[in-house]
Amino acid sequence: MDISFATKAPFIIFANVLLLHLIGYFAQQYFSVAIVWLVVGIIDAFFGFRCGLYIRNIFKDELTGLYNRSFLVLFLKKVLLEVRAKKTSISLLMVDIDEFKQVNDTYGHLVGDIVLRQIGAILQKSIRKTDCVVRWGGEEFAVVLPVTDRDEASGIAERLRQNVAGFDFNSSPVILKLTVSIGAVSLCDSVEQDYLIRQADKALYQAKQTKNMVAFV
Repeated sequence: MDISFATKAPFIIFANVLLLHLIGYFAQQYFSVAIVWLVVGIIDAFFGFRCGLYIRNIFKDELTGLYNRSFLVLFLKKVLLEVRAKKTSISLLMVDIDEFKQVNDTYGHLVGDIVLRQIGAILQKSIRKTDCVVRWGGEEFAVVLPVTDRDEASGIAERLRQNVAGFDFNSSPVILKLTVSIGAVSLCDSVEQDYLIRQADKALYQAKQTKNMVAFV
């Protein structure tokens, strides 16, 4: 994506839309009004679609294809509103790849990138349609589980852990066996986003002391 567009997007979009409609306004003096505005409408729709793709990509992690931290903030805000309104539960999992630095140091960052993509794919395939997995940063991922209590979250977290542990990471020329540590928290009613994340981080810290385990707070 062009950096000049990324930094000046509001002005570029405004200028293009204004110019397009000015052209349409003057063109209708020489061509059929219906045809002119049909063409303008088609161009508008295409331009809107391209802008939509751009906005979506803002919330995507380029390496893994998962949503990113910025998207998680918006998603959590929406889910927490529903939790308060319906008095249901929400669970959050923080997932960290064990000994990931050793992978980078031993095999290089290209292999590390392959591992991150594969981990992301495993997590994505292991959750429900209503859940959301994002790359939180580095070798850490976050999984939001709406309307999910502690027992359900425990089962999902354990499934994620087992799916990673049982996977052969084919990062040519080597096949690696890796594990993840998962910190989990389940809360209900009036819970704030920052508090939810802090609690999940605290649980992850506990899990990392042993590694390859799920810890709850």
